[in-house]
Amino acid sequence: MLPKGAGAPHLPSKPGNCAPKVTRFERSRAACSAIVGYSSCTPEYPVSDQRIIPHRGEFIDALRLLLRGHVLVRASECSWGCMLAGAHLYHSWPTLHAYGLVDEFDNPDGFAGVRYYRISERGRDFAARACMRWHQLHPLQRVAVRLAG
Repeated sequence: MLPKGAGAPHLPSKPGNCAPKVTRFERSRAACSAIVGYSSCTPEYPVSDQRIIPHRGEFIDALRLLLRGHVLVRASECSWGCMLAGAHLYHSWPTLHAYGLVDEFDNPDGFAGVRYYRISERGRDFAARACMRWHQLHPLQRVAVRLAG
């Protein structure tokens, strides 16, 4: 039997105490955040505005593909207008471009109005270090990074 005044764990003990219930998803997200090293943000500020790399899984995949010689194609200024190895690059383009990790090049066989990018020397050095660090992570940490973004 519960002590007097103590309700069930998921229900408020008093009518005026309406604390929100913590869902299983929120607990697992908090655990993933602890593993990958960032804290959750307040609802009024999206996570992508607080981190330099909004989606680290996509970013490391992009670096790996660029190291292999794939070309990044930018067809429009929209987030969906950036392609790498036949797939959309949604989150990584601003970081790749802002930090000089890719350089634009002239593709005479390309389409008019489309921009083409290769990995820069600076990007090659950074990608080699980042990929080495990525492979040093435990597989469960890599999964957590991919799930958390």
